[in-house]
Amino acid sequence: MASTCPISSRRGFDDFNQSGRDILFCQPRRLYRRGALHVLGSERTRHVAFLERTVAGIFEDTVRLKPNLSVAVGLRYYWQNYFHDIAHNFAPRLSFAYARSTKSGTVIRGGAGFFFDRSGPAPISDLLHFNGERLKRFIVNSPSYPITPPELAGVPTSVVVLDPRQRIPYTIQYGIGIERQLNE
Repeated sequence: MASTCPISSRRGFDDFNQSGRDILFCQPRRLYRRGALHVLGSERTRHVAFLERTVAGIFEDTVRLKPNLSVAVGLRYYWQNYFHDIAHNFAPRLSFAYARSTKSGTVIRGGAGFFFDRSGPAPISDLLHFNGERLKRFIVNSPSYPITPPELAGVPTSVVVLDPRQRIPYTIQYGIGIERQLNE
């Protein structure tokens, strides 16, 4: 059995891509002919800090069923905050090693299991940064130029949120291989 202690780490993210109010003209070739089609305006707070919490652990046991056959069975649990996870993040694993005889130099090994991905701090900081309070983004169709504050006041801000049905993604991995001892 192996386990990891709950991890709670303070993370910070600084965004220095653009500063103050940014105005982006889409389709610049048309700007000279007909004027701007869309303008993206933003006001941003550059720094965001948050706590990232994870809990993980694994129970695993290897059993030698015969002198030439062993099987390992395991169950790993993974949880991370900022995801709307239910307590079903269990990832089973199974592997085996088989040799024709105990003196055989050839072993067949195989295994399969579920493996949860880790999001890392970047997606979480994006969720917090683009929540409509720290970053206010406006998309204005057919704007005048320069854009006036009253024109922006009537435009709702764009907001990025995590889908409440979103779960930590996982993959199912499997493999099989043959090993041969070359010399004794």
